[in-house]
Amino acid sequence: MGSDTLGAIISSDMKNMKGNILLIDIGTNCELALKTNEEILVCSTAAGPAFEGANMKYGMRASEGAIYSCEIDLANDINIKTIENKENPVGICGSGYINLISHLVQKNIILPQGRIVKPEQLGDYVSQKIKERINKEEKFYEIVLSNNKNNKKVSIVQEDIANLQLVKAAVKTGIELLMLEGQIEKLDRILIAGAFGSNLDINNIKKIKMIPNIENEKVQIIGNAAGSGAIQILLHKDKFDNMKELTNNIKHVELANHKDFNKIFTDSLML
Repeated sequence: MGSDTLGAIISSDMKNMKGNILLIDIGTNCELALKTNEEILVCSTAAGPAFEGANMKYGMRASEGAIYSCEIDLANDINIKTIENKENPVGICGSGYINLISHLVQKNIILPQGRIVKPEQLGDYVSQKIKERINKEEKFYEIVLSNNKNNKKVSIVQEDIANLQLVKAAVKTGIELLMLEGQIEKLDRILIAGAFGSNLDINNIKKIKMIPNIENEKVQIIGNAAGSGAIQILLHKDKFDNMKELTNNIKHVELANHKDFNKIFTDSLML
C-alpha cells in the first residue's frame, strides 16, 4: 500500500463514516480501501493505464476534443460528445471508453462477451448509418465514431474492448475479494477518487458491472483525494498522527494469492 492510498483515506475521512465504505482510487494502478465496522482493508489491482486513455488505439487524456460519451438512436445514428464541445474529435479519454462501450453493449452493438457484432448480423431496426460505422480493420472489427474529411479517424477497436474488460475485471475482482475478506455483503457508500471520475457516468460503470449495484446518491466523486490528503498531512499534526495510526492498523489483502481470485476474475470479464 502506497502513500497515495493513505492520503486518499485521510482526505476522504472514510474512517469516521458510518457503515461499509469503499474507496476506489483509479489511476495507472487502482487502489481500493474498504472500511467496515471492524477494520480497514486495502488492496491494489494492476488496472493498467487504460482508464487514462493509454494503451488504447485512439486513447488520450481527458482534455479538449476528447470523446467522453455518446447518444445512440438505433433508428438514426451515433452522436458523440466531446470535451469543450469540439466539432472535430481528436481521440477518446479513459472515462469515454467506459461510457461509449456501456452504451454500445446496452444497444447490443457490442456483446457482453466483448465482441463487436458484424453489421450484417444487426437487425433491420438498426439504421444503415450505424451499420456503416462497423468496419473490418485487418482481422477484427471496429466502430468508427468520427471520420470526417477535415479530421482524423477515431474509432473503438476490438483490442480496446478487450483491454477495458481486463482492467474492469481487475477492479471488480478487487472489490469482491475485499468484501469477502471483510465479511460484508453490501456497501453503504462508494467514493471514487482520481481525475478519471470527472467525466464518468455512474450509471455506466454500474451497467458494465465494474462496481456493485448501489443507488447513485451513494456514489461520490471526490477528485484528487491523494493530493488533498498529502496537503492535510503536511499542514495538520492530527492528520499526520492519523496517518501513522493507519499504517499500523490497516490490513493488506494480497489478491493474486487468494483462492477465489481466478474464478472471480474470469467471471468479471463479462460486460
